Amino acid sequence: MHQHSSIWSLPSGFSRPTHNAEKLKSATSQLGVLVQNGTISSDDYQVFQRAAIQVQELMPSLQQTSDTWGIIHADLHQGNYVFYDEDVRPIDFSLCGFGFYLYDIASTLGDIEASFCLHFFEGYTNFKSLPTNYQSIVEAFVVSSTVENYAFPSANPQEHEWLSHAVPYVVKNHFHSYFNGETFLFLK
Repeated sequence: MHQHSSIWSLPSGFSRPTHNAEKLKSATSQLGVLVQNGTISSDDYQVFQRAAIQVQELMPSLQQTSDTWGIIHADLHQGNYVFYDEDVRPIDFSLCGFGFYLYDIASTLGDIEASFCLHFFEGYTNFKSLPTNYQSIVEAFVVSSTVENYAFPSANPQEHEWLSHAVPYVVKNHFHSYFNGETFLFLK
């Protein structure tokens, strides 16, 4: 998909959202409702804010070239792809837009066991090259993807119970490691 995106010519008038620092900032703000209604603690929300700011500060330093940026699915979790013969086929393109290819990968790897992450990248590099610091970039985008994916259901009261457990979990198991420069996605 990323190979095709890197050579695809956009049709005239084509418009899709951009997955960038502004989108992340908006998603972070949207999560504030969870503090107001008591779903998450103010401390956990502050960790989300701090993590989002750290990712927002990283984004301008990343080069937007045809090898790194283009049309992405942006929601490639395990429920949004199916297997046909030996091919993986993405479905549900509702969040499709412009963004970094590593963001797309991050949205996939957030649901995958750490022991498979390096294998995923071994396969991916058969099709596209990766920057030497790809692991730290992917982990930053896992943070970004998590914030955006948690903001989406935050307005739905039926999701608040799940969010009340999910937010503290990622704060403890992912975001604190991210702040300390420790990997949380790849085996240590």
